[in-house]
Amino acid sequence: LPCDRDLTQLLAKEAQRLYGRVHLGVVATGDKFVADPQLGDWLQKEFGAMACEMEGGAIAHACLVNQVPCAVLRTISDNAHLLPDGRRMARSQAIAAAACGLAPEPDMNPVLLIPRHGGCEAVVDGAAAPRFDRKACREAARRAYDRLAARFEAVVAEGAGSPVELNLRAGDIVNMDFALYARCPVLLAADIRRGGAFAALYGTLALLAPEERALVKGLIVNDFYGDAASFGEGRRMLEEICGVPVLGVVPHLDLRLEDEDALPGAAALTREKLAALVPEGMSAEDFQAAQFDLLADELEKALDMDALMKILEGGAG
Repeated sequence: LPCDRDLTQLLAKEAQRLYGRVHLGVVATGDKFVADPQLGDWLQKEFGAMACEMEGGAIAHACLVNQVPCAVLRTISDNAHLLPDGRRMARSQAIAAAACGLAPEPDMNPVLLIPRHGGCEAVVDGAAAPRFDRKACREAARRAYDRLAARFEAVVAEGAGSPVELNLRAGDIVNMDFALYARCPVLLAADIRRGGAFAALYGTLALLAPEERALVKGLIVNDFYGDAASFGEGRRMLEEICGVPVLGVVPHLDLRLEDEDALPGAAALTREKLAALVPEGMSAEDFQAAQFDLLADELEKALDMDALMKILEGGAG
C-alpha cells in the first residue's frame, strides 16, 4: 500500500526535528506483536520491512479505497514508553515510577538500548543518539543519578544482568562501576526457579573486586515455589559460605503486571493482554495500583524490612 510522497516527506521532516533520527522504508502490519527475532529477520528479508505494527495497514487500505492521501509514521517502539514531550524511556522504568507514585522522566532511565536488526538503537536522556558512545552513556547515567539524589531521600538503582561478566567488565556502566560511583549499598538477587542460585550468588561475590564486594550488604532469593520456610537450611548455608546476610526468600507471585525482558517466543504478559484482564468497572490505573499493593504486601512479608532500613540508613559504609 503506497503512501503519499508529500505527506511522507512532511512527516519525516517533523520526526527528524522531534527525535533526531528518522528512517524511510517499508512498515509491516500484522495481527500480532513480533517478539521472535527470526520472524523479524524474515519480514526484513522478504519484504524489506524496517518496523512492525498493527494499525497502519488497515488505515492505509481505507484511505486507498476512499482516495484519501495518507502516510504512516511509526513513532514508538513496543519496548519503550513515550513521554508527553516526545522523549522515550524503558517501559519497565515507567512502571517502576508508577509504583512509586511518580511521573516517569528520562532521569529514571538515562540510557536505553533498543535491539534492532544488525545492532541496537541508543536512547540517551530520552532522545535518540547518533551512535552508542559508552563514555557518553556513563556520564549521562551519573548526571541523572546526581539530579535524582538531590531531589529524593532514596534512589533505587537497578543493574543489568550479571555484574561479573568478565569480558564485559571494562565497559560496565550500570552495575558495579555505577555502585562505586554512587557509593551505594548493593543487594544481589538470584532467581532460584532457574536453578543454580547458590553458585550464582557465591560465584558473583567471589569474582567481585574487594572494593566492590564491600558494597554488597545483602542477598535475596527470588521466585521461590512452595513454602519459603522449607528453605531455612539453604538460607543458613548461603549466609555461611557467602558471609553476607540473606534478607529474604521471595515467593513466586502471580502478578498482573507487564512482563519485562521476556524471552523471544515466551508467552509474555503485554499491555494488550493486560487490558483484557481488567475487571469491568475498574480503570487500568486502579487495576495496576492494586497489583502494586499486592507486590508490596508480599515483599513486606518475605523480606527483613528492619535490616533493609538499616542498610538504607547506613549506606555503603
